[in-house]
Amino acid sequence: MKKTKAISNTAKLRQTAEDLIKSISPVKGAFNSWMSETDALKLVHELQVHQIELELQNEELMLAKEQSEIAINEYTELFDFAPSGYFVLSETGKIIELNLSGSQMLGKGRQYLKNTPFGFFVSDDTKRTFSHFLENVFTGKKKETCDVTISVLNKPLLFAHLTGTILANKDLCLVNVMDLTTQRAVISIVEKSILQKNLILEVAGEGIIGIDSDGITTFVNRKAALLLGFEANELIGKDFHDLIHHHYPDGSILHKEDCPVFISLQNEKPATSEDIFWRKDGSCFPVEFTSLAIIENNNVTGAVVTFRDIVARKQAEEKARIAIEKYDAIIAKLSSNEGK
Repeated sequence: MKKTKAISNTAKLRQTAEDLIKSISPVKGAFNSWMSETDALKLVHELQVHQIELELQNEELMLAKEQSEIAINEYTELFDFAPSGYFVLSETGKIIELNLSGSQMLGKGRQYLKNTPFGFFVSDDTKRTFSHFLENVFTGKKKETCDVTISVLNKPLLFAHLTGTILANKDLCLVNVMDLTTQRAVISIVEKSILQKNLILEVAGEGIIGIDSDGITTFVNRKAALLLGFEANELIGKDFHDLIHHHYPDGSILHKEDCPVFISLQNEKPATSEDIFWRKDGSCFPVEFTSLAIIENNNVTGAVVTFRDIVARKQAEEKARIAIEKYDAIIAKLSSNEGK
């Protein structure tokens, strides 16, 4: 726009100058009767001012051109070396333009990929998905996304997320291709790890319960539900203390703040103790449990409680106690007889 204005000003200035020069009498260097020497000097000054203005405008145009070229170069560099592939596709799916990352994804130089159907590189099992995606981009005139698998000769399968938008030229669309292969692999590893951990938790010989910082149950393994006589979904979202850890057989109340599980939350330290847990049917049984606080970003967000039924151990201890008492009684009786 500045360039057009400068050209227009130059043309007008040139015409004005030519008209004025024609009006000046060339005879003996004298000025025309209507123009004094002062007027002529003013005219020269005006021409000089316009000349400087033109030179400044020309400098501005050159600077603008230079800045424009820098911006184009920067944009081209960003476009080429963007981590995602960018493809300009026709309505039939032909590649009209692409960036360097895109050509690297497809394993060929850009000159060989132009005018090649993008669908040629889409795996057979996701070609239909890609066809619907492209059709929706051009018919819906809005952003569309889909996931496809890209198959390139001598290269592993590439899992890609496509985002397509229609361009100002309605016959073309811009498709961003994001490589999700690494993310998919990481997710697969994490999912397998979680599955393995869940299996370990499920087959564990001890009951395992997860609670949040308020004591609300967030996780229950199969053994815990079996020991307590509940279905797992009957425990999730309920207060752990109110359900299974609230009072003793003699009727004395165990307040929540005195429960070793919640003391461990406050102290942020593991707690191992013996206590009484209650079953759904109203019966109770002795347990040995360990509570380990979960700490995230220096804050306690919950705890994992592991416990086991120690009825058999308590019975054995009781039998041992009775046997010892009997033994002590016999020894005491023998000692008393010897004293006689």
